[in-house]
Amino acid sequence: PPRDVIEWQLDEVLDINGWDIRKALVLLYKSNPTLFEWCNSPIVYRTSRKFDDFRALALRYFSPKAALYHYWSTAYGVKKNFLQGETVRMKKYLYALRPLLACRWIIDKNLPPPILREVDALLQKKKEGMETSMIARVPALHEYIESSLEEIRLAAGDSVSDSPVWDELDAYFLGLFE
Repeated sequence: PPRDVIEWQLDEVLDINGWDIRKALVLLYKSNPTLFEWCNSPIVYRTSRKFDDFRALALRYFSPKAALYHYWSTAYGVKKNFLQGETVRMKKYLYALRPLLACRWIIDKNLPPPILREVDALLQKKKEGMETSMIARVPALHEYIESSLEEIRLAAGDSVSDSPVWDELDAYFLGLFE
């Protein structure tokens, strides 16, 4: 079968990434969080009515349970693999906080999270080129990460998972060719 991933480097600034529509619809059926992040990106170079229809359709296939487990797993992996020492790389805090904040959004609003702006002080240091700097463990962030992981794990287990159907996705796909 042909490749179902689109990757194209236009120049040093712009690159294009995407999926074949069939793959995108299968991932939407599975409530893939990356697809929702792409749909919610604040950076849009070009759009169309068909993509607006896709975004509206995507909201009906969003599974809070699947998203919570995805983001929880991401944050847990960062904590387990990178935040255990007395010194840690500053950017690893961002890598743990971003998915936890996404989970908070999902728990509070039952919607896909927007592209989140991380903790201001850490972002500023990251922008200054210090993202790989080692810093002393920040107890308040560690405590937040630990307590959030436990709370989100419990919330994910309690959330209900709807069984999606293919009907709307099939109709959308067929409508692309009208």
